[in-house]
Amino acid sequence: MSLNYEHLIESGDYEAALKEIFEQIEIEKDNEVHYINGGLVLYKLEKLDEAVAFLERAIEVAEDSTLAIYSLGNIYYEEGKYKDARTLFLSIYDKMAEDHDLNYMIALCHVNLNEARMSIPFFESAIKDNDDTEILFQYGVLLCQLGLLDQGETLLNKIVSLEDHADAEYNLGLVKLTKDSDLLRAKTHFERAIMIQNDHILAHHALKEVNKQLEN
Repeated sequence: MSLNYEHLIESGDYEAALKEIFEQIEIEKDNEVHYINGGLVLYKLEKLDEAVAFLERAIEVAEDSTLAIYSLGNIYYEEGKYKDARTLFLSIYDKMAEDHDLNYMIALCHVNLNEARMSIPFFESAIKDNDDTEILFQYGVLLCQLGLLDQGETLLNKIVSLEDHADAEYNLGLVKLTKDSDLLRAKTHFERAIMIQNDHILAHHALKEVNKQLEN
């Protein structure tokens, strides 16, 4: 469905978009789409309470609207209300169990609630048949932090096979130091990280330390 205020949202003219959304709500009071868009625009305008109220209204109008619930969950997540966000995300999980983004957001909620291991099945669903490097990176680093270095290394290697990724290269260097004590391989990864992002401070520091060890 094409909405006459979509171009205003896309262009960032949120005040004008909101005005048209209000007008559309007067015409279609029971169309949850206008409340969802209104909520998202209000959030862009940093009007949190109003945004939440609009999305709650959308859920009242259409209780089965996964988009309304997901959108409200995203706002709660952005506001650091991870338990509330997770509750909303899980409430629609049966309907969207294969959705990569939903699984990713639930995984992130668990991570932020210091329940890292509980995030693993959701990360696994999020990366299934999915080459989104941001998701792969977050999961790969988490696996390394949990001591699952082989699995983490596999994901980080997949990322660098898909694109130039300085942070993935840097973390691969750390894996080589931690898992294999391989200074030369670690050095190569740190150098690649710097080649991709010259101001990568952590890679510069790590390379300096590795070079010191190689000289001794």
